[in-house]
Amino acid sequence: MNNQKKQSDLEKIVTRKHTLLESFNFAIEGIIVAIKIERNMKIHVFTTIVLAVSALFLRLNTLSLAVLCFSISLVWVAELLNSAIEKAVDLVVGTKYYKLAKQSKDIAAGAVLIASINAVIMAYLVFLEHTKSSTQKFMEIIRASYSHIGVLSLLIVAIIVVSLKAFFAKGTPLQGGMPSGHSALASSAATIILLSTHNVGIVILTLFITALVAQSRVKAGIHTFLEVIAGLIIGFMITFILMFIFKG
Repeated sequence: MNNQKKQSDLEKIVTRKHTLLESFNFAIEGIIVAIKIERNMKIHVFTTIVLAVSALFLRLNTLSLAVLCFSISLVWVAELLNSAIEKAVDLVVGTKYYKLAKQSKDIAAGAVLIASINAVIMAYLVFLEHTKSSTQKFMEIIRASYSHIGVLSLLIVAIIVVSLKAFFAKGTPLQGGMPSGHSALASSAATIILLSTHNVGIVILTLFITALVAQSRVKAGIHTFLEVIAGLIIGFMITFILMFIFKG
């Protein structure tokens, strides 16, 4: 009886028309709930605060501030819609696995990813315009240091590997699939070391460790021989090209 009464009260709340003030309250409550329960929303809040403080510090002009605000808002909207879709799907299917349910969640997450990438690009362009001199000094530091180029190379290799795994749709971004991420990163690190030292002993040890990493991925059955070879080639080529460009 109590359950029926609660259900009836809930239906009245959902179906009755709301005042404008109530609608605003519900919307704000939705944002607050999302921030409380969703990890990504907490990240967005932190990032928004950092960007806002940076914008005030750099005294961005009206157009730059508008572009930044729009990009940040787009990420928030996409994340809120993604959270709403996830909750709706979970409400319908529960803990059961359905292919369409997974696809719905993945597509919504893809929308958030696109919005986030757009925000990163917009923020980069906006802040680059106001920090050109600092950016030029930063690039000079990178060109003068193998360590900075090495970190940049490893990051780019990781991004390309994850992208290729998504393209081939095999394994997960962090395990299995084409190409081998461990092999690619090991090859990238080995290339950095090989181009940074003339010590034969270090070169031999580096190649040995890289070979062990590649062999372990095949031995464990996580990757095929072809996937490992592809990872080694990708890691070497990308790192070699970046080292050549920045040190050239």
